[in-house]
This record gives sequence, C-alpha cells and structure tokens, in this order.
Amino acid sequence: MIIAITGAMGSGKSTVANLFSRISGYAFGTKQWSAEIIDVDKLGWEILKEETIKEKILTSFGNRVLSDNKEEARLVIDRKKLGRIVFGNRNKKRILDNLVHPLLLRKLKNRINSLTPKLPNSKTVVVDCALIYKWKIEDWFDKIILVKADYNLRIKRLIDSGYKKEDALNYIQGQDFQEGKADFIIENNGDLTDLENKVRQVWRSLYHLGK
Repeated sequence: MIIAITGAMGSGKSTVANLFSRISGYAFGTKQWSAEIIDVDKLGWEILKEETIKEKILTSFGNRVLSDNKEEARLVIDRKKLGRIVFGNRNKKRILDNLVHPLLLRKLKNRINSLTPKLPNSKTVVVDCALIYKWKIEDWFDKIILVKADYNLRIKRLIDSGYKKEDALNYIQGQDFQEGKADFIIENNGDLTDLENKVRQVWRSLYHLGK
C-alpha cells in the first residue's frame, strides 16, 4: 500500500508519521510488515538547495533570505527567513509555490515510483504530505489518514517548538491546507500516549488490509 498522512500545520501529522515508522514491523508480533517514510517537507527543502531554484528564489526575494551562518561554505537559503516572508504575504507565497511545487511533485512521484517496485508485500510507503488535496493527488494513494487538532492547540505546539507567536499565526493562517475525504481520521488533541494508541489502532487496521 501507498499511504498518505495529511493535516494542517501543528496538527501533528509528522509526529504520526514518526510513530508509524517506530511501531511498524513489531507492533503486532510480526517482523514482516513495516513502513518506508517519505517526508515531503524534506523533499521541498532539498529542492531549495538546487542551484537553479536557489537563483530564482534570490531573484524573487533578494539576499535577505540567505543564512547568516558565516560557516556556510556557500550561499544557503534560510528556511525560517523565507517562511516569514511568504507566509505573511499570499502573493509572495504564490511566487514561491510556482517555483517549487512543480518540481516537488515530480520529485515525490519519482520517489514513490522508485520505492514501490523494490518493496516486498510486507512493506508499505507512508507519505507525510500536507497539501495532497490542494495538489489533487489523492488518487496517488491507497489510503489517506487525516490528522486534526484544535486551532489554539496547533498554535501552542508551534510556539512550544520554537516559533514566535506572530510567526506561528502567520504560518497557520498562510498555509494553503485543504481538507478532503480521508479513510482514517486521527483527532490529536491529547498527549503523546493518547496519540500513539490511536496510531496503533489505525496501523492495526492497515496491517489487516495489507495482509
């Protein structure tokens, strides 16, 4: 199976993906079935390191998006600086999306296609991706898991992870997240133990579907 985990910023979708990776393979007394995780955010930041994309971003947003780290051997885009600019301005975010998203989708599709022929029946691909509904790629996946959390809790999680409140609000309000039909919904308003129990329940269901 190819499974997508989606959810708005601060919902905990990446935590769910990490839990899937950790509990897979032994959760139900078997060493046979496990997960190969693809983190779409990481793919996106990998793209920012490509010279052609970097040059286009610098042309569009200027040197203010570069890292202040003097030890960097070459020019590096600072993710937080770029994020503050684009998530506070829809037009600038649209410019960045047009630069990055087409390449990101190709990279994601290639990564899925490169993994699936190599995996045994006992393994599944789990894609951590916020924008599957916006990108209209639902049909890429056999099952979709939607992670949800209350708005104020999502803001608190971002602040607790190191974001300033203003940045957290801008990120959440500026994200183009769209909600659609999902095969499983995980309400993540509790603690990590509660979330892990819910993830195990979903994993059990997926395990039986994949047997």
